Amino acid sequence: LIELCKANIGSLSPAARDYAEAIVLENKPVPRDWLDFESRPLDGGRITVAAILDLVSLAFSVSLEVLLAHRRTHPLLRYRQVVMYLARELTNQSYPEIARRLNGRDHTTILHGFRTITKIVAADDSELAEQIKLLRAKLEEGAN
Repeated sequence: LIELCKANIGSLSPAARDYAEAIVLENKPVPRDWLDFESRPLDGGRITVAAILDLVSLAFSVSLEVLLAHRRTHPLLRYRQVVMYLARELTNQSYPEIARRLNGRDHTTILHGFRTITKIVAADDSELAEQIKLLRAKLEEGAN
């Protein structure tokens, strides 16, 4: 497995690549919280923050590294807030737990992002609201 990861690390999903780099290439132990992605079961399946990050990264064509960076440019900020919203809605993770998974942000940042996207989804009149509904449906479908 180690040799396979070294040879094909670019073909892994962004989340898997991060794990492989930490474990294989940098010879670091896996942080305990990376292994603890417990989430609310949805018809026998589970949705994780890592899966949400991967899907949002793919949907908005941004790398996981950029999505987790501390930059505050408007489009990236919105994409991050979408992750925060979906993580809070679809997992049983607390605000501090989600904050740790999103590159150590403060839990109040997660709360603000969740509230911001909740308003957008409730208004239901934007392209972003429609995209969020599609992302949520895709995650729930994958959990089944």
